[in-house]
Amino acid sequence: MGRKALYNAAMDRFTEYTGNTFAVDKYLKHVQNAAARNNFTVTRLDVPGQERPVLVLTRPADKPGAKNVYICGGVHGDEPAGSLTILRMLAKGSFPRDVNLTLVPLINPEGMSLNQREDNQGHDLNRDFMLRHTPTVQALTRHFAGKPFDMCIDLHEDWEATGFYLYNAHMNNDTLDRDIINAVKKRIGEHFRMEPATIIDGFNAKDGVIDLAGNAYAFGSSELPQAVSLVRENKGYGFVMETPSNTALKDRVDQLSLAVSAALDTARSRWETPEEGKQGARKR
Repeated sequence: MGRKALYNAAMDRFTEYTGNTFAVDKYLKHVQNAAARNNFTVTRLDVPGQERPVLVLTRPADKPGAKNVYICGGVHGDEPAGSLTILRMLAKGSFPRDVNLTLVPLINPEGMSLNQREDNQGHDLNRDFMLRHTPTVQALTRHFAGKPFDMCIDLHEDWEATGFYLYNAHMNNDTLDRDIINAVKKRIGEHFRMEPATIIDGFNAKDGVIDLAGNAYAFGSSELPQAVSLVRENKGYGFVMETPSNTALKDRVDQLSLAVSAALDTARSRWETPEEGKQGARKR
């Protein structure tokens, strides 16, 4: 069976939609199976008060000195598209081999099983990465201690959006930020539309892009989302990618898959050919 057929068969077996959720236990099994087929190591984080584990998938690069990339989904339990995107890319073997990868496909399995934004204790996990009161965030923080990331990508949905948009969480815009954003916009624009709103969640936006460096930061300092917290700690690049929940689930997964691939392709190209290398090549 080809990878596409395998992915479609897996979707048919584990997906039992009631609104906007899926069969979480089946999903976790399929993630583990797809991870094993693609040489990922799976670490199970058992969280106090949670029935299901948080799975962390890691795979080292096939070359020395590679960059570290973190991709996650499902921090909000009523946003299934990010988790399904990671499963799709796993099943299709779409993740590159030349970066050190860390994937957390479903941060909030209890919330997803309940089809609610918060975890089963009523906590919004994505507002706890500064104070770290919740057992889930504490477990992730302990696991990632001393493991810096050069880029993080956090996959979300927005029930109010009409198009795709993304946050640039890196506070100092540079040419790599711009290249990644332009690549994402181009790839999304070939099949879908970018969000046209000029104000999104209280932030100034342009052509579906929110640059946090150019916005008065709207979150309280004690409520930093995961991507912003990781960027502040690691000084790397961070993107929060949002797909509109009012579109078909397949379209949401397609959008996030296109955006993740565009971001990875662009970053890897630049990392392989640093700016100073380009300048040197031009001089010669």
